[in-house]
Amino acid sequence: MDARIGVWGDSITYGQGDSDALGWVGRLRKVIPPSSHDAVYNRGICGNTSLNVLSRFSREAATICPTHVMFAVGSNDAKRLLNTRELNVPIARYSDTMRELLRQARTMTKQVFCIGLTFDESRLPSDKPTFSNADIYRYTEALRELAGNGVTYIDVFTILNTSTDLIDGLHPNAAGYEKLFATIRDHVRLTV
Repeated sequence: MDARIGVWGDSITYGQGDSDALGWVGRLRKVIPPSSHDAVYNRGICGNTSLNVLSRFSREAATICPTHVMFAVGSNDAKRLLNTRELNVPIARYSDTMRELLRQARTMTKQVFCIGLTFDESRLPSDKPTFSNADIYRYTEALRELAGNGVTYIDVFTILNTSTDLIDGLHPNAAGYEKLFATIRDHVRLTV
């Protein structure tokens, strides 16, 4: 089967912090059996929230006609704005946005995946308390609850060793991306 895997998300989808310059998406691309139509498209953009992904998803998906759709977004939604301490995207709006993204994706393919979030607040600089484990966990749980009905949820919240696999509390290093890739590959392998 020819696979066209589209992955939408943020800087972790993009691969920021990976000294091997692959991230988990690039590692996935390397293991998909080559054919003239197999492809993995990385649509990760640093700083993106679920709202950003929703604004571009249908247009970008139409250009690749994905057989598999993966969403890995939510960390920037759960970010607290420095001046107000308000959440960047309130959790109810995040849930509504992800619900709409999943609805759109299911009209294109039966192979839809949500990648959970991972984070460690203890690794952040103390003068920038913009993320918290509690907030990330709430958004992770919201995403987990939206899965089902043909959507596979991939939990990555606890697979990274936060003292050795993250460069800054948010972004994995090469070893962290390798662990993310291995977990995600095992789920995708069932369908590719």
